[in-house]
Amino acid sequence: MKQLPEQTIQTQLSGEDVFIDVGLLRWLNEQSGPVVRDNWLLDTCLFFLTRLKVHGRIRLDEDGHIHRRFWKVMEKSLKLEKHGKHIKTKHIFIYCFLEQMAMQKQWIQKDGKHAFITRSGSAFLHENREKQLNELLGYLWPKA
Repeated sequence: MKQLPEQTIQTQLSGEDVFIDVGLLRWLNEQSGPVVRDNWLLDTCLFFLTRLKVHGRIRLDEDGHIHRRFWKVMEKSLKLEKHGKHIKTKHIFIYCFLEQMAMQKQWIQKDGKHAFITRSGSAFLHENREKQLNELLGYLWPKA
């Protein structure tokens, strides 16, 4: 058995090993309490991609993440309140997760100074909600 980082757990899904960051599980657990929407993760992802599509290009910060002003609007709209006065985007798990997932799914691209939605990202926005949710869950727990 391979050595896992301290912050990773191993589980099985459909007979396949899946490695899940403990931070994701902790964060998902925290969301289950006060959140009244059943599909809050899908709503957050769709808000992120839709807003990126509407704006065309969003500036990146010095760490290469989407700038905090972009996320502050989403926080206010979705009542997430993750950014404090001096907290950088790279320290907020949900925003890093959304960026990483969108990059790996090729829904967004970055050119070094800006992030923008791709055709694949726009196509994802036009899918029905069930297919969108399956895409997200498939990313979290791939079949292999």
